[in-house]
Amino acid sequence: MLRLQKSLILFATCTSLLGACREDDPEPAVTPPPGEEEPVIPNTPSTFIPEEMNGTWFADSNDGPLTANWDAGTFQGEQGFKEFRTMVFTNDGKNAVEYTTEVMNSGDEVKRYFYRIVGSLEYKSTPRSMRFYAQSGKMRVFSNKYSGYRESPIRVEGSTLVLQRPG
Repeated sequence: MLRLQKSLILFATCTSLLGACREDDPEPAVTPPPGEEEPVIPNTPSTFIPEEMNGTWFADSNDGPLTANWDAGTFQGEQGFKEFRTMVFTNDGKNAVEYTTEVMNSGDEVKRYFYRIVGSLEYKSTPRSMRFYAQSGKMRVFSNKYSGYRESPIRVEGSTLVLQRPG
């Protein structure tokens, strides 16, 4: 599979460099579970993106894409500066998804946060860039104080530069 060249990557929850990336098999468009609707912000920009960028992207240092963890109700992540992030890019720029995790200590409780944000993508060829526009999101909280996780919708808005590269 094609690999993204090392590029400056800025994402929704923080700015960081996402160096070596690998592509997993492309996933079908993300749809909410039956009986559950995700609100969509009207007039959010979306454009077609190049074929070589379609699919699921995550850092080589991760055990695999966070999409598998979300679907299984499990958690992948750790405290520190290691990036746990997966981006799912769609050909039409709609229903793109960002997954991120973070871990925080609060006294004797360890809380692990897992975010899933749905949005759209806007691609520009000159200068080459791609922007992710957040539309809706969910957060799962795992804790050493209870089993399983607690899920709630989160308010998301704005956009994040995902890729910027000259030419």
